[in-house]
Amino acid sequence: MPKDKKPSVLTVEDDDAIRAFISGVLASECDVHSAADGASALALAVDKMPDLILLDVGLPDTDGFEVCRRLKANPVLADIPVLFLTGRTSSMDEVDGLEAGGIDYITKPIHPAILRARVRNHIELKRSRDTLARMARLDGLTGVANRRTFDDMLLREWRRQARTGKTLGVIMIDVDHF
Repeated sequence: MPKDKKPSVLTVEDDDAIRAFISGVLASECDVHSAADGASALALAVDKMPDLILLDVGLPDTDGFEVCRRLKANPVLADIPVLFLTGRTSSMDEVDGLEAGGIDYITKPIHPAILRARVRNHIELKRSRDTLARMARLDGLTGVANRRTFDDMLLREWRRQARTGKTLGVIMIDVDHF
């Protein structure tokens, strides 16, 4: 995500008033999308690909821990950081949230300045991780995809070939005499 682009946040909260409160707190710094249940959250996450997800634990159709596990199980969504926002204050609930894949755990009532600061920090961390991931896949001099990218794409295409039974062709050209 470019530094000048407004980050995108998905808020998953079944209480309309809390959803509106969170949107109001973050609106000046983020594009805020909202969902009221787990199923909508999973669909919206795929559609919007947010930079951060704020997830309530108590949802009407499933609990937030399960939603987080599903997010982390999806390779497309797995790298999106999840911050739990919940009224559950026990340390075991916090452990469950972190073990489900959450990156942070904020208990209600939500203090606006703390929410903004944590969202800002986690988005900055995500930007740094994304930059490092891009740098690890491109040649620094040419900007061309490197061997790591080639290996990943070859494995993905090999698996696709195994599933579909179609032919796979590979051509490799040495341009720098290594």
